[in-house]
Amino acid sequence: MLKKIFYGLTSFLLVLTFVLAGGYSFAATAGAVSDLSVTGPVGAQAEGTTITFTAQADGNGSTPEYQFWQEQQNGTWHIVQNYSTINTFTLSSPTAGSYPVTVYALDADQISANDWQAALTHTFVVNVDATASLVVPTSSSEIGQPISLTATSKNLIQPVYQFWIKGPDGNWIASGNYSSTPAFTFTPTTVGSYELVVYAKDPIAPNTALFSLYDSKILTIGPGHAYLEDLPGQPYYTNGLDTGYGLQVNQSMTMAGTRYSRGIYAFTGGTAQANFLLNRNYANLAAIIGLDDSDNANGATITFSDQRGQTLATYSASPGQVPQDINVPVAGVKVLIISINESQGGQLDLANPVLTTANQITLPPSNSMQLDSNERYLEDLPGQPYYTNGLDTGYGLQVNQSMTMAGTRYSRGIYAFTGGTAQANFLLNRNYANLAAIIGLDDSDNANGATITFSDQRGQTLATYSASPGQVPQDINVPVAGVKVLIISINESQGGQLDLANPILTKSN
Repeated sequence: MLKKIFYGLTSFLLVLTFVLAGGYSFAATAGAVSDLSVTGPVGAQAEGTTITFTAQADGNGSTPEYQFWQEQQNGTWHIVQNYSTINTFTLSSPTAGSYPVTVYALDADQISANDWQAALTHTFVVNVDATASLVVPTSSSEIGQPISLTATSKNLIQPVYQFWIKGPDGNWIASGNYSSTPAFTFTPTTVGSYELVVYAKDPIAPNTALFSLYDSKILTIGPGHAYLEDLPGQPYYTNGLDTGYGLQVNQSMTMAGTRYSRGIYAFTGGTAQANFLLNRNYANLAAIIGLDDSDNANGATITFSDQRGQTLATYSASPGQVPQDINVPVAGVKVLIISINESQGGQLDLANPVLTTANQITLPPSNSMQLDSNERYLEDLPGQPYYTNGLDTGYGLQVNQSMTMAGTRYSRGIYAFTGGTAQANFLLNRNYANLAAIIGLDDSDNANGATITFSDQRGQTLATYSASPGQVPQDINVPVAGVKVLIISINESQGGQLDLANPILTKSN
């Protein structure tokens, strides 16, 4: 483990001892040297100073002799002192750069016997006017967003780097072994302060902090924020869209004389609804609601609920009422459903809808969901599916696939590109109550429509949905209580390719 106590990059002299238990494995003879150590300055040294290292070995009754080698800037090695009892190595007025040095130790009898392989060795590096620098983002950083670290160094020979990150929990993670790549990216998942460190050294230097230069920074990570309507692939409407007067997103609006550039509104005269996929990383939705200045003579209401239909919050806007700041708890919500009811005649605005993440999040792969203990992906059922048609052509219903709809990538799901009808059966054993999923046309083939039908083992239809060109992906829920075998049929005779993304079964109580 690298030492996490740093002494700065200023030049100073600190005597440390490095003990090498042994070099090559040879039988020890009486008088053979042991316990080679080197003492000298640690850290980058200033140009023009005199730098001395002292080697010391135990002769075990004999007198050790020392040989010093130094690597040149061009990578070649040359001997600076042949074997002798002089045990010091000195650099006089060195210029900026790195100076790798290796010391060998033998006794006189070993030297006479040309027993060079018995030599004890130790390598160290003298860094003169050398530095390492770490560059971190200067703008505010949020959890769930990749953080890119870069490093630079000066006056090292072919530098290699290693990055260390200490999270708010006090645990350290590393970028891996030393590498010539001067960059590392990580994604924080917890709010708090992160200590970021980079080590830089010459490749030949020992893999310890003592022979590495370093730089460190503190980076504060805050909760993540996102405009609700900026979530990828959002929203997918469930009603109101076909009239052209349903719930509208990414709109500007005016309430009580104040202009808002971002938000959602409806002027349907009834109820408009949209669903937003959250993936459970968010804790709160903050926004401002009120009646639009263009139509504020009558009231309206807005309701927020989750994928199970449970109401999270309901608010009303009345004539003459000032816009309200609202906060809707959305922790654990996978799909946020917003319903605006304007049957009273007013037009309700939802301005600046901003989601804030929880203080700790889980990063799902791609666009897959995080499941509860009572939930399961449809294609993860054991032994599933067993096909009834379409398979023999090689173009039938395919499971455990990734797919893209309306620019959003989904890592889990089912699709077909059969040109006709493909079908698969899934054994449920009656333990499940609902199948939730997202359906739409695949971006690779969305010029024509397609349909999907869900039925049970008796052939009774549970639900049928259609996907049309230009239609945004739909959130669907299929009741499957009591169903032993769920039959899914995808009909692509119109020419489109239909996707069934994130198909999640929820167990019954």
